[in-house]
Amino acid sequence: MARILLKDLSKIWGSFVAVDNQTLEIEDREFLVLLGPSGCGKTTTMRMIAGLEEPTSGEVWIGDRMVNEDLPKDRDVAMVFQNYGLYPHMSVYENIAYPLKVRKRIPSNQINELVNKAANRVELGDFLHRRPRELSGGQRQRVALARAIVREPQVFLMDEPLSNLDAKLRVSMRAELKHLSHELKITTVYVTHDQIEAMTLADRIGVMNNGKIVQLGTPDEIYHDPANIFVADFIGSPSMNLIEGQIQDGWFHAKGDHDIEESSKAKEGNRIVSTSFPNQKNVVLGIRAEDISVTDPEKGSIQGTVFATENTGESIMITISLGKQRITCKGNRE
Repeated sequence: MARILLKDLSKIWGSFVAVDNQTLEIEDREFLVLLGPSGCGKTTTMRMIAGLEEPTSGEVWIGDRMVNEDLPKDRDVAMVFQNYGLYPHMSVYENIAYPLKVRKRIPSNQINELVNKAANRVELGDFLHRRPRELSGGQRQRVALARAIVREPQVFLMDEPLSNLDAKLRVSMRAELKHLSHELKITTVYVTHDQIEAMTLADRIGVMNNGKIVQLGTPDEIYHDPANIFVADFIGSPSMNLIEGQIQDGWFHAKGDHDIEESSKAKEGNRIVSTSFPNQKNVVLGIRAEDISVTDPEKGSIQGTVFATENTGESIMITISLGKQRITCKGNRE
């Protein structure tokens, strides 16, 4: 197994900066997710690790070797793609065995043993004779995973491997990937724009925007302590409520027709911010939907008008208008 080190890594096409002078260390056996919107540089970063893109500047280290000059086949990495990348004329067995056969030094009996072991890990032992066209989307993705596993690489690179699957299959495949990562203990870099995949799979998440990692941390750190407004808005479903306003004498006052202020002057603990916090004219208050409770107007710290309700089955999502701004909270089904 191996750690990965990116040192001052950049990729520039003309005037477009895809990856902007990034330094990142991925620990041995860590499952790191690069998360961000389309065009943020996450796939380009992965492709530079794989050797499919040449860095404009900077270094890529895998283990104790700088691999900038190494071909992809010499980096000891295995990739899993969004579109499976299977050979349609080959059986499942032949697809899984292919990376072993091209090495030409592995005995056929050992290939057979390794293929069956990898297939059984992803529950494909009964499908080895089938062609890819005879499999479901989830089964095809498992073939791609088995083909990566059979190589026994130092590093797994996964580029949005679940995005072609329907919602139900994505849930089950997430569980399989989580199980495999714990079982195989191989350093993994996983690229996605899906925050649920990132939160459920990652040991750490690198949130990317405009070619930079804007926050690196555990899922809990990313969710509960976002580094900036972009992360706060990008992570969470619904995303964090961001209310513009100002602080005066220890109170947060929202812009618009309503102010957030204490419901009872006798309760000092109801202050939205500390009395020691300096007055500021332009601030943004971030509150998660689950941290807001709906109550009677006279009991609340803030008053607003219900704009819409959405029944998700497990809870009721309530959108509330605060003058010109809106917030979302999770209401009690009762």
